Amino acid sequence: MKHLMMSLNPLSMAMVLGLVLSGCATRPASTSAEQPAPAVPIETSAPAPTKSAAPPTAPAPAPATKKYSKYPPKPPIICTHSVDGERVLEVAEKDTTCFLYYTKDKIKKRVAWSKNGNIHCEIIRDKMRVNLEKGGYTCRWQEG
Repeated sequence: MKHLMMSLNPLSMAMVLGLVLSGCATRPASTSAEQPAPAVPIETSAPAPTKSAAPPTAPAPAPATKKYSKYPPKPPIICTHSVDGERVLEVAEKDTTCFLYYTKDKIKKRVAWSKNGNIHCEIIRDKMRVNLEKGGYTCRWQEG
């Protein structure tokens, strides 16, 4: 860069520097159609609030918890393998939150959850069931 600046004569350097600085510092000229918005006067004296003679009302009751799923969670899925044993996929629901539990070797772990109902948990459960079946497991719904 220094070598390039040395090869330019002082007049050329001044022109390049002027173009660079003016290109960064200019704003587009406003047209006559663009008029600044008129200033809105601010009221300095507000009327004093009047006290209402109405008795205070009771607070509104809290809304009931909404369940996002139309149907209750399905029973757990039990997947068995002749060598690896048993795996259990279970969806549990509390209020509007679902939890997906995976049980392997009698150790139960939460593997997914959602605050918007049990649809998300059921989708993940079904994907896990398909993967277990691809791995040689036989899956069925738990009875009763």
